[in-house]
Amino acid sequence: MNLYLIEYNNKIIGTYNNYNTAKTFILSCLQNNFIKDSALIHSFINNSCYKTKTRVITLDKNLSIKELEMPVEMPVEMPVEIISITREMKLENEIRINEIEKEKHDLIHNMNLLKVQQNKITEIKQVFEVDLKLFNQFKLAKETDDLFIIPELFVNKYKIMNNLFLKDKLDWSNYYNEIKNNKDNNIYDEHFITNSYENSFINNKKSDKTNKIEEELYLDI
Repeated sequence: MNLYLIEYNNKIIGTYNNYNTAKTFILSCLQNNFIKDSALIHSFINNSCYKTKTRVITLDKNLSIKELEMPVEMPVEMPVEIISITREMKLENEIRINEIEKEKHDLIHNMNLLKVQQNKITEIKQVFEVDLKLFNQFKLAKETDDLFIIPELFVNKYKIMNNLFLKDKLDWSNYYNEIKNNKDNNIYDEHFITNSYENSFINNKKSDKTNKIEEELYLDI
């Protein structure tokens, strides 16, 4: 059993269980100028979306019925080889997109780590400047007053800075390394203590992109 759909101006305007009834409806509309020129009747197998045929219904100048059957377009199946290649290309694109996203995530992660390191160095320099001022004041005091005693909390730092001073190597980077590596130092400043997060970053091998960014950041310090 078939179902007949009437199409006019790309719109479905009626459905019928009988072909002749559908055709009669179109003819009555044409005669009364409710529709112009022609309309289509699509034949479908009932309870499915399978179309069996399409006919054009119109009237000629003598008001005679004209029916023209149109070919039903069947879906074109793609060859198996093309389907396989298409799937492979889609999979490759998905893999590449995932790789790009991972590279982007890693780059942002490393840039954030570099910012942390840059801020750390800025803090270390600031602490060094304060310690250097104290060192110079205490050094001058010792030279002018034999009874002057270095404050207990600064004794170890004073020894380290004085040793570097005598070697003409007193700068923030050498001072930081000495403070960090000195086993007898029990008064580490919190600015001079690196945590495992930073150490893992420092010890990890960085990509070329990350190294380039790091160099640019450190040039600004």
